[in-house]
Amino acid sequence: MKSEIYESLSVINQATEQMVRHVQRLRDLAILTPGFAEIRRLTAEQLRAQINHKVIMTMAEAETQSASLLGKLKTAEEKKLAGEEEG
Repeated sequence: MKSEIYESLSVINQATEQMVRHVQRLRDLAILTPGFAEIRRLTAEQLRAQINHKVIMTMAEAETQSASLLGKLKTAEEKKLAGEEEG
């Protein structure tokens, strides 16, 4: 599940970059006015930033919990292994 989350975030970021690039192209071709294009670019960038923030904050909490649990499991396994080597 974790890799799917990070993959989705990556795709959203790439798609936003593509959209911004094409809006700028349409502006450069005089299809979109500069003001219209800039508002849409800022809207897309804002949406990307909001999604990134929410995902990162949510994942930071999950990663912290995961790291703590895995650290405890590792310590227990190391103690078990040390006991087997002594015995």
